[in-house]
Amino acid sequence: MSYYREIMDSAVPKQFKKYISTIDTLSGRLEGGKVLQLVPDIFIANNNNYEHLLSLLCGYFSEINIIDFSGESKYISIRLEQPGELLPVSNICDKVSDILALAGGFKGIFKGIICIDIKNVKYFNRDFREIMKYIKDKTPGSLRIVTIGQSREHIISDAEQALTKAGFRVYTVRNDVLSTDKAIIYFKIKLEEYGFDLNDKATESLKILLQQLINSDKICNLNQVDDLCDDLLFFLLGNGIEVISPQNIDSYFKNSILSNESHNKKHNIGFITKGE
Repeated sequence: MSYYREIMDSAVPKQFKKYISTIDTLSGRLEGGKVLQLVPDIFIANNNNYEHLLSLLCGYFSEINIIDFSGESKYISIRLEQPGELLPVSNICDKVSDILALAGGFKGIFKGIICIDIKNVKYFNRDFREIMKYIKDKTPGSLRIVTIGQSREHIISDAEQALTKAGFRVYTVRNDVLSTDKAIIYFKIKLEEYGFDLNDKATESLKILLQQLINSDKICNLNQVDDLCDDLLFFLLGNGIEVISPQNIDSYFKNSILSNESHNKKHNIGFITKGE
């Protein structure tokens, strides 16, 4: 099976499939180098499974020969820390330079896919833009993938703007929109595995809970739905509950940190008690 077919048949975001489909169309019309000039870098937001996307992308780009891969491997990873007084921009750029030189091998030149993890960056300020511009200028002939992990929409937007100001042209890939119906189906299947049945009233209560969490960006993918389901199961089994009712679901949510609407606190999936 070709990498193109594998990507199209796999559970990757629709935006990623569209990106690959466009590249495939271009590669049928233009030479590899010209295609790479047109292809934007990728900004992966709210997706913790980017390693899988990276693997598929390396295989696909080798398959259609639009990157002149050079160096010790087809891709490298760079994790950026927040620049500041204790970590000057020059120090971070020197570290990036060392990574690129090492990846270049005996030729000293790396060309391939560069994954830049910015989840530890809190402020997309001038220092951040300077570092990103340095990376872009030092990596011609490569494709850059910027990843940010799970973040709220305004943070993603700030990062996109900063990347643009640093000279990047990025194509943002988000997880497919999580629907309440999809989440409730997942819940039903998993709860049934543990011997729980959802009647109509309990299902309706759970739908309301899930809709609230999706609308407030506290859950946005099936991995988080899975965590939430595990958390609910822990609550039910830990309290000796055998039949799920709207009251059970309401009680769980009231005792979960997910019900805390304070924007000054970090929201995580679960876990059961806020503490006394």
